[in-house]
Amino acid sequence: MKPELRRVRPSSLGMAKHCARAPWLSAKYNESHVATRLGSAVDGQVTALIRGDDIEEDIFPETELVIAWLGENFPSTEWEYHAQTPVELLDPETGEVLTKGTPDLLCVHRTEPRISVIDYKKRGQFFSGHLPPPEENLQQLAYLAAAWLKLSKERTIRQGDITLCCWDDRGITAPKSDPINEEGLWGIINTIRAIPPMDVSVQPEASIGEHCDHCWGRMHCDAHLLPLAVAAKAGLPEPFAEFAGQELTTDLVVKALTWLDGADRVLREAKKIRDMIEDNVDAFVKQNGPVTVGDLCYGPVEVKGRRGGATVKTLEEMGLTNLIREGKISIKCKYYKAPG
Repeated sequence: MKPELRRVRPSSLGMAKHCARAPWLSAKYNESHVATRLGSAVDGQVTALIRGDDIEEDIFPETELVIAWLGENFPSTEWEYHAQTPVELLDPETGEVLTKGTPDLLCVHRTEPRISVIDYKKRGQFFSGHLPPPEENLQQLAYLAAAWLKLSKERTIRQGDITLCCWDDRGITAPKSDPINEEGLWGIINTIRAIPPMDVSVQPEASIGEHCDHCWGRMHCDAHLLPLAVAAKAGLPEPFAEFAGQELTTDLVVKALTWLDGADRVLREAKKIRDMIEDNVDAFVKQNGPVTVGDLCYGPVEVKGRRGGATVKTLEEMGLTNLIREGKISIKCKYYKAPG
């Protein structure tokens, strides 16, 4: 079969550095859920207001917050707005399209040789650690490089930066990258050059690692959610009937030890599968919130660690509570009674 090569889209560039399968899964399973749909709705309203388009539905409070933040930090008297304008990153030497996509907002300064790419994101993504910081956000850096090269044909650009406008109904958090110069621009281009095009007709090999925790394609990756058949491959026979009610002989002990080795192997494989599935479920609820199972919910809950110190009860009785070390609070996913 002839390879069907396609360049990795900007949103998958970051994961593509770690795993060749991640962008392939992203292209195959282009999904949305309630959280992404709300984000898209807010983005759409912000874009419409910037362009002066009519909006028939009620304006979201989050939309108003973003618009107010833009006016304060990127006033239109100083910046040209290019909302939802598609860009292509062309290799400056070969003209090849390295990637292409659409940034939320490109701001071009009216008098200074600098540009800024702004990406709207839900604030929870930033605080949960599932959003790369601006200087490591390869998607937005690709947009910056693409816009920089295109605008350089018309005007001088010497500096750019990335701002993540992270919103919720309570306010805006807006981390910003340090200024990026022409040397930094070439660093971005070379990084993206090194990511090869993918053959969309063939599933690539997967790479397992910490990056899996932040991969949106994880729910569909058979390298992470191993099929139960893996455990069966351990090949454990039925327990020996001759063990029951008999004194063990040397031969039976040898057979029993062989059986125990097989049982241990099956249990290890089963635990791997169980832990992987639990990790995957926990990653999902941490990103998307709790799920309801009957009368219970399963989701992230603060778990207070054990207090430390020599005999906590004795120290309390002696009034020496200052010597008790409070346990650290951690987040653990577990069942709890559903509200209401």
